[in-house]
Formats: sequence, structure tokens, C-alpha cells
Amino acid sequence: MCNKNFNGGRWESVIDTRDFVFNNITIYNGNATFLAGPTEKTTKIWNHALEFLKKERENGGIYDIDENTV
Repeated sequence: MCNKNFNGGRWESVIDTRDFVFNNITIYNGNATFLAGPTEKTTKIWNHALEFLKKERENGGIYDIDENTV
């Protein structure tokens, strides 16, 4: 019943995520050179978020409060 790409275990008969991960984990000892950098769109939106975070810190940790809407 086990998929040939996974090691079997308790997870095959009951929902047991820990058992699945424990029995099928492969440790990666390499480095992060295979990762791609952020896209231009990601960088743009992140810089926008950083502006709001700066304003939030300047306001004592709160960006804005709407007292009339829950």
C-alpha cells in the first residue's frame, strides 16, 4: 500500500504527520546557492512594506487604529 517513493510507517493506517516526516526526512547538508534571489516585483512590495513598518515604529508600534470598526 505504501507509495514506492516513501518509507512506510504508522502514517499509512492513521493520520500521523510526525511519523510520515520522521520516516521520510532527508537531511540536506548543502548550502543555499541553488536559491534564486527576489524578483523585481517582490523587492518593490517589500520596500513598500518596510515604509509601513518604519511608520509603525515611529507611532509606538501601531500604524493606524480605526476606533469605529471592529
